Parts: sequence; structure tokens; C-alpha cells
Amino acid sequence: MSRLKQHFGREVKVYEIEEYGKTYSRLFYRSTGTGNEKFKGIYAGTLVPFYGMIDDGNKTLIKAIMIRDKVHNDRKIFTWQVDLLQYLSEKTDSAMLGDMQTLLDKYFNTPGEILISIKDRNGFWKNNTNIANEIIKFFKQNEYEINEIQDFDINNDTNELHNIENDKKKLSKNWHESILIVVQKEQEERINEKIASRKNKAKSKAKNKAKSKAKSKAKKGGEKTKRKANKSLKRKKIKNSKMLRSIIY
Repeated sequence: MSRLKQHFGREVKVYEIEEYGKTYSRLFYRSTGTGNEKFKGIYAGTLVPFYGMIDDGNKTLIKAIMIRDKVHNDRKIFTWQVDLLQYLSEKTDSAMLGDMQTLLDKYFNTPGEILISIKDRNGFWKNNTNIANEIIKFFKQNEYEINEIQDFDINNDTNELHNIENDKKKLSKNWHESILIVVQKEQEERINEKIASRKNKAKSKAKNKAKSKAKSKAKKGGEKTKRKANKSLKRKKIKNSKMLRSIIY
């Protein structure tokens, strides 16, 4: 058993990340996906960062959202996460956008962290390769140095966030903006559904009208043919009657 597993009670990976002008080490573990039933296990198996362990006897890991709790009491998200959600709103539907908002809010604090998770290609990303590729495209303009560390001193684990100071006063506002992006996407989809429904109704109505018109035309044509046939039959009867009278007299 590795010293990391023995210490944290689970398999742990360590990565060295270079971003925000800093180089730091970050611990990662695989989420069990059982922490919140409403997530329905969609994040199970996803490689996510953590920031040390609470000395409570249960080996409770300090997760991304717990670090932000120290800075702001509730509902907080970074500006880069809002920008990413805004970008993804043009690439996916509201359901996926909502899942991404939750994932960013609960599990990640920096771009380097989420890129490490995506490159692992397991858990949430295994079933959502399209969205993973879009996120990689979003960050392609920035270079992030990421290397896995094999020999890590447990005493060196760090929970420092180098981007926290930039967004410290905007975390709560950012969270509300992130929710608004999802809500706007939902509204957009409902409007599009209504427009599509009205168009379909109009097409169906026009189609039924055309069928009714064709049926009416066919009926009139049939009646006209029937009248012609009756007239022809009547003329034949009159002609035959005249011929019969002529023979008798």
C-alpha cells in the first residue's frame, strides 16, 4: 500500500500544476458520486482535486467547495467558470449546462484542475466526450503545465488557491450569473419548442386544408360526372321512347 493511500484511506494522485504564474502541487482522488443523491451518480469515478484532510477520525477530504466556504459563506464561483459556462451555452443543451454548473461549483477551483480531470477520461468525462473536447478547446489559448508527481511528501500538500484574491469580492455575484446562464438556456429552449410546435400545427392545418380541398374537388367532380351520366341516360330513354311510339303508330 502506498503512503498516500495509507494516509488518506483511498487511492490518490498528485499533480504539479503551473498556472496564474505559480507552480504548485494538487492532490486528486476519484469521486464516489454518493455524497449527494440528487446527482444520481453522474460524477462517480471522476478524478477531482482535494485540499488535504480534516482530522475528524473519518478521514474527510477537503473538497473544492469547502475551500471557498472559508472565503465566502455560500454560493460562490470563479469568473473563469462563468466564462466557461457562457461559452458552453452555445455548444450544448440546458441539461448538460446544468450538470456542468454543478460540477464546476462543487468540484473544481482552477482551469488546471479540470484539465487534469478531463485528460483522465473517466467518470463524467467518459460519457460526455463532446463537452470534454469543447472545454479543451476553450482553454487551448492558454498553456498549462501539468505533470504527475510519483514521489510526494505528504507534509507538502497544499490548499492554497492562487486565483482566489482576484475574484474574492465577485464569488457570490459570479454564482448568480452562472445560474442565470443555465436559466436563460432553459428559457431559450422552451421558446424554440413553442415556435416549433406552432410551425408544426400550422403545417398540419395547411396539410389538412389541402386534403379537404382535394376531397371536396374530387366529390364535386364525381357529382358532375354523375349528373352527366344521368343526363345521357335520360336522353337515351327519351330517344328509345320516341322510337317505340314510331313503331306502334
